Amino acid sequence: CSSFVIIMSNDDIKLLPIHLQAIYKSPYKALGLDADNTDISLLRDTFRKNCIALIPHFAGFSKIKLTEAQLNFAYHLVRGTIKGPTQKIVESMEDSTYFDFHATYILPILRPIGTGKDSNSKDYRACRMLSIANVDYRTTISYGIFPKTIYIFDVHYVMRRHKIEKEYQSFQLLHKELGDELLALPLLPNSDGHQLAEYLMRIHIMLASKGVFSPRLMQFLDIDYEKVQTEEEGAIIQLLDTPIRPPNTVWYMIDDSWLIKWRKFVTGRGPRRYLPPGKITNHTLVQQLALNRKDIAIAKEYRCINFNVWRFYELVHGGGPIIARQEQDIYSPKGISFIHAIILVQTRIRIYLSKKERILLYMKRLSTCQVAKAVIVEASKENVRAQAEQILSTQRAIRVKRNLDLAAQFTQNLWRLKKKYLLEENLEVKRKEQEVFSKVKGLSKDAQRVSDGAVISDLQPIVHIGNTNLYIRVIRDGLGVLPFSISQRPGTEEAVIAASSDENYVIGSKILSINDFPTDPIRYEEVKSRLVCATYPIVLKLQKPLRDAFVPTLDGVMALSGDAIVRFNAFKILLSKGISLVKHNNGNLSHHLTVLKISDKELFYRSRADPRKGGEGFDEQWTKFSLFHLKYVLDGADSDSVKRKFLNPRHCFELITEERGVLFELPTPHRLHQLQREEKETVNRRRAAQAAANLKKPTTPVATDLGTAAALSAAASQDYEWEQEKDNNVNSRNSIVSTSSLGSASGSSADATHAAKCKLLVDSLRQLVNEIRGSQIFVDKQGMPIRRVAAKVTFRKLDG
Repeated sequence: CSSFVIIMSNDDIKLLPIHLQAIYKSPYKALGLDADNTDISLLRDTFRKNCIALIPHFAGFSKIKLTEAQLNFAYHLVRGTIKGPTQKIVESMEDSTYFDFHATYILPILRPIGTGKDSNSKDYRACRMLSIANVDYRTTISYGIFPKTIYIFDVHYVMRRHKIEKEYQSFQLLHKELGDELLALPLLPNSDGHQLAEYLMRIHIMLASKGVFSPRLMQFLDIDYEKVQTEEEGAIIQLLDTPIRPPNTVWYMIDDSWLIKWRKFVTGRGPRRYLPPGKITNHTLVQQLALNRKDIAIAKEYRCINFNVWRFYELVHGGGPIIARQEQDIYSPKGISFIHAIILVQTRIRIYLSKKERILLYMKRLSTCQVAKAVIVEASKENVRAQAEQILSTQRAIRVKRNLDLAAQFTQNLWRLKKKYLLEENLEVKRKEQEVFSKVKGLSKDAQRVSDGAVISDLQPIVHIGNTNLYIRVIRDGLGVLPFSISQRPGTEEAVIAASSDENYVIGSKILSINDFPTDPIRYEEVKSRLVCATYPIVLKLQKPLRDAFVPTLDGVMALSGDAIVRFNAFKILLSKGISLVKHNNGNLSHHLTVLKISDKELFYRSRADPRKGGEGFDEQWTKFSLFHLKYVLDGADSDSVKRKFLNPRHCFELITEERGVLFELPTPHRLHQLQREEKETVNRRRAAQAAANLKKPTTPVATDLGTAAALSAAASQDYEWEQEKDNNVNSRNSIVSTSSLGSASGSSADATHAAKCKLLVDSLRQLVNEIRGSQIFVDKQGMPIRRVAAKVTFRKLDG
């Protein structure tokens, strides 16, 4: 060691890797040893203890500051197997076997292969920690014989070091014998000492990577691996066997008879050397437990060991099974150590992955075989053919059964009509029969006359809007001419009175029923067909439109602070008439003025086509969806769309439906007036351009001047001004605050008032969602809650 220090003082330590420089300066300090009071036994114990602390198989050891490379480097510096200068160490790092080390290399876990010194026992184990270096050679000359070269090798096996001398002929003999045992073997090099040492190491590393070793190679190297195993097992167990179990572990039971064999094997020396104990034999204890024995005695039939000792026995000798308990008693509750649980999980995962990889390789190999491809294609064809035949036969049976059912229902229907029978519980079936046979007779559903005993359906409202403006009118004989004309309400299938020559019919009234036949479940075209085909006298049930005088404003709704139910009903009446809002599009920053309205079943808002596109872009368009599709309402502070568009969150809210979210803004009176003026100008320009384009068509007379176009534009503008006047009545309901009053108030006060209106709007819409949900959930016949997707349909018999 002193010579090592002298050489080290003249070295350039910076040539070494950074993590090894401090170790090179003071290897004794790195191992926690005193240079003056360290012998080989103490060095082995220290190195062995540090290696055990680095092995992940064991638990409860405090972490050391050294890595595996630093620990190995410090050990070989102290032992003298690695010497300076640093230039020499750096050059030997790539070729020397001293630097190939892991902490698990000191464990005797390699199984024997082939024949060796003791071929009768397969229970001996060896370690992977082996280094062979050619240190010298000598040549002997005998009279009458060619000179012989004897190679001198330094063998370092598990902290035990000795020298051997071998001739090249002995290597040739070893190569021949190993060739009979192993399937693959490195080539025997020429007579070069360093290459011969590398040849021996390659054989050992190749076998150790498979978990085995060659007893013949150990015998060739003069290594007494049996003795080393007994010494190392005893020393390692002394480190692992602690009276206190490591944290997160349990106690393990082991057969006492096997433990006695192991003690004899470890303590035996010289002529009293015993064979290894073999695999752990815990099967006897498991059998006794299966027989429900209650008197299995500790220290006589079994012993308790901690997790580290059991793990070492399991790695070295194998066997089992595992008997883990929470206490030092075989009858205590079962348990499992944390590390053991990790090992089990990793084992199962690796088994699964290996099986999956094997199946993938097998399928890949199978897919490249031409015969297999043909078989697979034929099998696929047969499978598709069988599935098609099954589908055809199933549909054929369904079609035959449906026809038989219709025939049976038709027969039953005729019999019931003759007997004047009609079962109320079969009203829906009866209605379906009427539709089927009307189509069979060549009659369209629209032209079908209501006969005696017909079954009709009606849609129940989802929300209830307070409106009692109902009246009934009877048309007794109009000579085929109705006293009014009807039109379709925008965005809906509702039929309303458009114009009338009779003052008893209010313009804008909705037709609710025709001869007791409800119009809610049918389309607008069907309503017109039923009016034409209805028999006199025609009894009409109508609903008057809400008058502006009876529709409250947002300010009026806010003033109703006493009763929440009254205020909510007033809000529904206001919303049924319409509230002017600004709708912001999702994909860009554009927006337009809209009207949000509800009926008792649907919610819809007005939209206009892009003015930049051709065609009738100024016509009104309506987007509608069922009230059941309205999920919830977000105020502006909770909406991500408001944040992305940098809008005022106090003036905005978002309706979340089943398909998308719709962002609205409650405009101030000033901005509402500005948007109306811009929309009016845009529509006037579009209608003027459309009128001018129509004049250029060859099918229409060509105007001699632009006066005609101007007249058409003025007429269109007048029509639109009438529409805007009608919309202004809607917009006026948003707020009754005049611009003069806003000018007199401060900006903050006006903003707070406007924010309060938007909050009232959001709260009322959320209350509307709660009412919708109350209509959406119902209980079926089995008592289970079910969610509706459409308005409830009721059936009844129309007596005509």
